[in-house]
Amino acid sequence: MRLLLDTNIYVYMVSDRKSLTKDVCAYLEDPENLKYLSIVSLQELITAFRTKKLLSKIWKTEAEMISFVLNDPSVEIDNTDVDVIRTLAALQINESQEHKDPFDHIIIAQAISHKMVLVSSDTKFPFYRKQGLRLIENQ
Repeated sequence: MRLLLDTNIYVYMVSDRKSLTKDVCAYLEDPENLKYLSIVSLQELITAFRTKKLLSKIWKTEAEMISFVLNDPSVEIDNTDVDVIRTLAALQINESQEHKDPFDHIIIAQAISHKMVLVSSDTKFPFYRKQGLRLIENQ
């Protein structure tokens, strides 16, 4: 199975595994599952680092953090493309929960258009299942 890791799942995977459920850990540890991280997650990590929302014991600078991620053999970076943008344009946004995060919207569109299973802790993501999102929830 091809798993697209939401940014929060990647951070937990490398720095706080106890925040992952046993089920999610089993998916992540299964050698048959390929793990991907969206290029958008790198942008999200930089933004979180700069706004002090991501204080890490692992990384001291944004450059160090990005170098770590890019050299992490456990994940492959998945890029966005025209199909992702088309899916994003057609995506019905979860307005009832005020889901306004543009990073999330692109990652969801990427999972849908690249036919990946998204792994996330975000409680707003199940809404997108009716639009084709396959989701593993970390709850």
